[in-house]
Amino acid sequence: YTKRYVAGGLSLIGVTTVGVLVAAPLITSVLAPGVGISLRPMIIILFGFYICLRVWSDTFSMLLQSADRVRPLVGIVLLQGVL
Repeated sequence: YTKRYVAGGLSLIGVTTVGVLVAAPLITSVLAPGVGISLRPMIIILFGFYICLRVWSDTFSMLLQSADRVRPLVGIVLLQGVL
């Protein structure tokens, strides 16, 4: 199940990131009409990468919690805070 959930989550985030990249001009014109703001593609890609990291780490943190092995989460939470 874990492989399926991680693969599904990463795939969904990848498709959503590409969709936001394509629709970025429309999104900015709706959210900030007349302001002339443009989102850089690298920012959108980095946010997509960050969400992929969250999917990965949150999946395994739930597994560790359900197995009552919370000690490794201390290092993982520290790493997330640094990132």
